[in-house]
Amino acid sequence: MNPTNTMEQHLNKLGAMAKELDATRATIPPKVKIVVLLMSLPKSYEFLVTSLESLESIDPKKLGRS
Repeated sequence: MNPTNTMEQHLNKLGAMAKELDATRATIPPKVKIVVLLMSLPKSYEFLVTSLESLESIDPKKLGRS
């Protein structure tokens, strides 16, 4: 992420790149797009990235949500 860009600008840029790839009929699984997004975030977002990565291992039934 460019340090002079806002998060919105960053997400818009990644979204535009994803659309360009989709237009070429490149098959990029959603999980890969998510990994690219998470890896593109600056160090200051490390706590958020770690939290989001751990969500996959949480069973929603144990949280009382289904």
